[in-house]
Parts: sequence; structure tokens; C-alpha cells
Amino acid sequence: YKLRRKPSGHPAAVCAMIALAMIGVLVLSVLRVRAMDEMKCASALRVQSDPVAAAFKTCAGANPIPTSCCIKMAPFVQYGECLQVPKYRAMADSFLAPNVTVARALKDCLGSN
Repeated sequence: YKLRRKPSGHPAAVCAMIALAMIGVLVLSVLRVRAMDEMKCASALRVQSDPVAAAFKTCAGANPIPTSCCIKMAPFVQYGECLQVPKYRAMADSFLAPNVTVARALKDCLGSN
């Protein structure tokens, strides 16, 4: 008999994993950029009033953070380079507290720090 792989029956999970991988590639690309746009980082402060950010903060309390929650980070990938600046990273940590830290969100969702 030939062994056949059965489809997992979870196309949504597969799509989520592909999306997460794409987000990871984008974030790593953004983090490599050395020239930082201060105005862009300052505009990231409005993320705190974004309902998607609030939804991520709520669901990120699980350990590890579920893929369905990590996908909510996608709209904020554009601000990834701002996390290299201590004051913006501290603001992000403060916003996410007490549910999660930036470090854990990056580790659980992207496998990086």
C-alpha cells in the first residue's frame, strides 16, 4: 500500500500559518532598516486607540499567544522598526501590560525578539 497524507482539514490554520510566516518576513525586513522615520514612530502612538490593537492585547493574555491572535498584529508591522527605539518599545510594553510584553509577543508570534 502507498502511504498517503491525508489533508488536515484545517485550511484556515494553514492560511494563518502562511500569513504569520509572511508577517515574520516583513517584520525582519523592517527591523533591518537603519534609517528610522521619527514621525512614523510618533504616529504609532495612535495605535493605542485602535480597536484591533485592543483585541490583540486582550487575546494575547494566553500563553502561548494563539496564531489567531498573532494575525491581529499584521496592521502594525509597519511600526516594527520603532521597537528598536527604547522610548517607543517602552510605550508599547506599557500599552500591552499586564497581558503581554513586546518581547513575548515577538517571540510567540514571530519567533524573534
